Amino acid sequence: MGLKEKTKKKRHNIRTYLRKHPLWSFDDELMFQIEDRIGGTLFSYRLTSAARNQFLATPTWLDPKDSHRGNKERFKMQGGVGFQFRRFIWEMTIGSLANAIEAFEISIRKVTKSKFDIWNPEKFKSAHLHTARQVVCLNNIIKHNQGHLNRKSSKHAKFLVDKCGLTDGYEIYLFEFNFEEIIRSVFYYLHDRASTTCVSPRAPRWAIESLYR
Repeated sequence: MGLKEKTKKKRHNIRTYLRKHPLWSFDDELMFQIEDRIGGTLFSYRLTSAARNQFLATPTWLDPKDSHRGNKERFKMQGGVGFQFRRFIWEMTIGSLANAIEAFEISIRKVTKSKFDIWNPEKFKSAHLHTARQVVCLNNIIKHNQGHLNRKSSKHAKFLVDKCGLTDGYEIYLFEFNFEEIIRSVFYYLHDRASTTCVSPRAPRWAIESLYR
């Protein structure tokens, strides 16, 4: 009995062990932030888009008992509401992505203590940098110029006209964008930014699958 007590291994102090081997690292925090923010944006975009499509597909304006003029007025009203619905989805998606990009840089800055300039990335390279810049510019036009594109008003408007092919003088809501592609591209961009900080950069291939699930 005494021999067994002598050979028995000493148990680790769990608090000491966790301090040396944390279960939740900064790398994990960054990865969670990417999936949480971009996943929420993707879900919201799909849900609101489906609701808008259903609204426009339902002829609530049609009343067989009313006159042609009455039906026409309601038809125009439904179309107007549909456009405002589209505008809401537009601003919600771009604003959410732009906020995710900015918030992610704040998280990185807390560790690296250095500020990142998306217009002067220095050694940082990403195939999705152009899309991230586009999102930042679109959000700026929404916030500061009521969605109206004026090339001379700012570097953001100039970038959208010169580098993204948008027509000067138009409202940005009139242009068509593949928002699912933009959401996916920002997701990969944030992974590229995380790789500049993480001790063990994660390959984003598995993460995009979990995002869509």
